[in-house]
Amino acid sequence: MISNFIKYRRTQINFCLLLLLMVNHLNAQPDKYVFRHLTTEIGLINNIVNSLYQDSKGYIWIGTIDGLQRYDGSRFVNYLPDMHNPDALHNGWISATFEDNKHRFWVGTTIGAPYLLDRSSGKFYNYGLHLLKGSPSINGISKFLEDSIGDLWLISDKGYYRLNKNTNQFENLNKLAGITKEVPALHIDKDSHGNIWFVTGAGIKCYNVVSKIIYDKNNNPGHLKILDSEFDITAFLISGNDFWMGLRNRNVMLKYNLDKNVISEYFLKNVSLKNNFNTYLDVKTYKLTGYVDRSVMVNLPEHGIAFYEPAKDSFTEIPLQNEDPNGMHGVIDWSTITLKDKDGNMWISG
Repeated sequence: MISNFIKYRRTQINFCLLLLLMVNHLNAQPDKYVFRHLTTEIGLINNIVNSLYQDSKGYIWIGTIDGLQRYDGSRFVNYLPDMHNPDALHNGWISATFEDNKHRFWVGTTIGAPYLLDRSSGKFYNYGLHLLKGSPSINGISKFLEDSIGDLWLISDKGYYRLNKNTNQFENLNKLAGITKEVPALHIDKDSHGNIWFVTGAGIKCYNVVSKIIYDKNNNPGHLKILDSEFDITAFLISGNDFWMGLRNRNVMLKYNLDKNVISEYFLKNVSLKNNFNTYLDVKTYKLTGYVDRSVMVNLPEHGIAFYEPAKDSFTEIPLQNEDPNGMHGVIDWSTITLKDKDGNMWISG
């Protein structure tokens, strides 16, 4: 299910929990959130949504466990799996979508990916069908990103990969990041300079894509606190010059500012809420999504959503309200996806 909501004070915000929240600004009350729910009853392929993305043309791309959908606000275009068609998805469990600077549209699935979608023809190029002999398949893709020199990266259940422009093959770069059987790949993101940051079982590393140098706790000439940290990180996000981290078994978010080299704590607690969610803060607590305006969304499992407002330098919590027809419905857990579109609307899957 997707919920989309709009919060009305002076500005409008929408959430899509595979719910879409839309209300009339003039009729909305201060601090009131209204959600519109998108479900299979109005066109979703499946109410379980694993990815949300808005492309450069404004379309919302919805990845479900039964296929991919493009949504223009009123109509859905479906891309369904067909194992017998080499130009179609061969797995319907969509786990990631991304548009690069060349306007190529990438799709990740749980098995047999990645895919490159030609949006004019609707045909998919399946990289899993064009592997070099002996190359293992890439499964469980959770994120794509593009660095400052235009290279495409992804993280999967087998670690980190980068697309080789000469061979058109995704090459495993676990050795670069220090990934072994004992040291897993956990997260990946890029900073405002286009450098790649790896979060691994052995700590945080930064890869300068121009100099091709790895910086970590053993090579930290700038004495960056984040590289010396030994946090047990459950979520990681770079938003501008701020690095956000969720920690295991703690009801606190950490924000590291790269310019100031300072780590700050943000406690997610609001005793006025009907159900205090601090008891639910464990390994599954955080999943982070960031936006151009530096706002950040945080999943609060079994409770709701919190979002960071840069102008206030604080978080606002929005609880689940399944009993309210205009409230946030569903189940918020580690898999919940959020999206803030170009109009300021927020989408939440749940």
